Amino acid sequence: MLQAILLTTTLLCAPAAAQHPDQTRKPVSIESLRLEVFTPENMPANAIFGVAQRTVGRSLYLEERGGLQSAPADNLSLLSDRILVYDEPQYVETVLATLKKLDAPYPEVVRGDRLVAREYSPRYITQDAAFEALSSYDNRGQHSVQVGSVARNISVLHARGTLVLRDAPERVEEMVGLLTSLDQPAPQAMLTCYVVRGVSGQADPKGLPEDLVKNLRALVPGLEFTSVGFGMVRTSVAEGNGIQLRVESADEAFDLSLVAAAYDPKTSTLTADRLRLDASGSQVPDTLMSKEELAKRARPRQLFSTNAVLRGGEFTVLGASGSDPLFLVVHLAPVR
Repeated sequence: MLQAILLTTTLLCAPAAAQHPDQTRKPVSIESLRLEVFTPENMPANAIFGVAQRTVGRSLYLEERGGLQSAPADNLSLLSDRILVYDEPQYVETVLATLKKLDAPYPEVVRGDRLVAREYSPRYITQDAAFEALSSYDNRGQHSVQVGSVARNISVLHARGTLVLRDAPERVEEMVGLLTSLDQPAPQAMLTCYVVRGVSGQADPKGLPEDLVKNLRALVPGLEFTSVGFGMVRTSVAEGNGIQLRVESADEAFDLSLVAAAYDPKTSTLTADRLRLDASGSQVPDTLMSKEELAKRARPRQLFSTNAVLRGGEFTVLGASGSDPLFLVVHLAPVR
């Protein structure tokens, strides 16, 4: 009888989107399903039910009701202060295990006479980032055994740029230790960019490092090399940071852009994503050119784009373009 009630409830409560059969799902027989009732002990049933629906909830197509052509039945239903689980036996175990985790009791509340308070002011990370890092220590919703009021063990004082930690001494030390390990300056590096032209015959490599020229000669035998432009920038190489550098020459400008995807400080290795080199004509007016020609010349054109790994202390050739090729060479040096 209870199975029939549950089936009726789940069919009536099935969302509109679920009325369209999922042709990849195999219908199941009612006889093969298992029914369990879960009664939460620590958390409100509706709170657990909402989370469970989004994580382990699913719909079943029943053979006895028309299979894929019928409205599906939800495997979870809320009945007052209980949660009904109706599914295949092996999946019922998964659902029950999840429900038990969601209904886990709060850690034992610390008595007021054991609480200590300590302030922590982040130096390199934001207060919000520090607070998020301590989410597993946050005691929101717990109650003091002495006064019966809500006891917050982590508070953010935005006006003072400080977090106030109030908990048992050992937990405060753990929180401070975690914050100290995270509150470190973002790694920085010096990025040096060389735009080099390869030519047949004699060329003056003045201004180019000897190792750079040696590497290019090994890479492209038969060419000599001359400097077109040079630029360098000290920048953060923290994950997600965008880096831009303009290299000016007598008659062209080159714009290098990239995103730091990852950086390993131990090996000084930077993974560069969306690395791109654009070129445009000089902004210096040329009296022999019309306004249209000047505008066209100044319009940026993409020479190449790529993803690459830059190793600290090495000259990395990232690409070349043109009949008299322009090479982009980048040198990465960590900044301590």
